[in-house]
Amino acid sequence: MDHIIFEIPFSRSEFIESYKFRYRLNTRKFRRNVKVFLIGSIVYCIIGFIVFVDERLFNPFILFGLAFITISLLFYFLGRIVKGKFLRKIIAEADRFEEQSLVCKYDITPDSVKYTDNEKSLEYKWSIFSSYSKVNDQIILLIDDSFLQGFAISKSEISTKDFDLLLLLVESKLTFRKAQ
Repeated sequence: MDHIIFEIPFSRSEFIESYKFRYRLNTRKFRRNVKVFLIGSIVYCIIGFIVFVDERLFNPFILFGLAFITISLLFYFLGRIVKGKFLRKIIAEADRFEEQSLVCKYDITPDSVKYTDNEKSLEYKWSIFSSYSKVNDQIILLIDDSFLQGFAISKSEISTKDFDLLLLLVESKLTFRKAQ
């Protein structure tokens, strides 16, 4: 197996959906931590109301619970703001690529992954990729274990034969990382 070469014409909707999906994968741990923090905050408040037997004005459980709820909500809304900015940038890039009628060309060899489009030509040695993941019929080549960096190639974008050959090559070169 010398080369796997394929061209993918730009699809605005697939580009946006791919980055939305990759963003969700990349921020899954953050969103889970915010939920756990919020649940812990509510538990603190409930404990505070249960032990609020005497008529003292100061109850540290309720105070900490309300502070943690405030912090949780702050993190939640900051996450929404960051997501909105990210999606606006992705949509702007998609519009720009659509204007250019971008065509992405991949030349994948046992030594490297070459990517070429209307603007740039990049060659990555396999050693730059930390791992790969296979999610929803997509192969994602990860750089620094980040789902936002690297390449995502969908089975619907290339022939089944090329996809299977690519998967075999990727499996021989990189370790699998489960999308958590």
